[in-house]
Amino acid sequence: MAKEVTFRGKLIASNTDWAGYTTYVFENLEPLEPGLKYIMCTQFPNWDQAYISFGDVGFVSVRYVKEGVDTWFDGTNHIPYKNTDVHFLKFIPEGKPTEDVILDLPDKRSEESLRINLNE
Repeated sequence: MAKEVTFRGKLIASNTDWAGYTTYVFENLEPLEPGLKYIMCTQFPNWDQAYISFGDVGFVSVRYVKEGVDTWFDGTNHIPYKNTDVHFLKFIPEGKPTEDVILDLPDKRSEESLRINLNE
């Protein structure tokens, strides 16, 4: 069965060929093994994904498939893959930390005059 993995990565290269297949190279920012520092994966033309810019950091999900072992469903049958590959599934950009907001009213009366109920 195909293995799916999610890792924290940074996009360092990409290429789209004439048929619409996009190959990405991500730097794995938290590799569990030294040989897994860079991961190259393929996005199929019919798999929609928001645009990823060079240098974007986020969480990348990929699926490792083995030729002749793993299968895909064509709507009727399970078809064995013809190639061993790493399939790109999803990229979720890492959120930027929020900053504290300081509210202050004239006359320094914010503690007396300002009440906010965030649960409404």
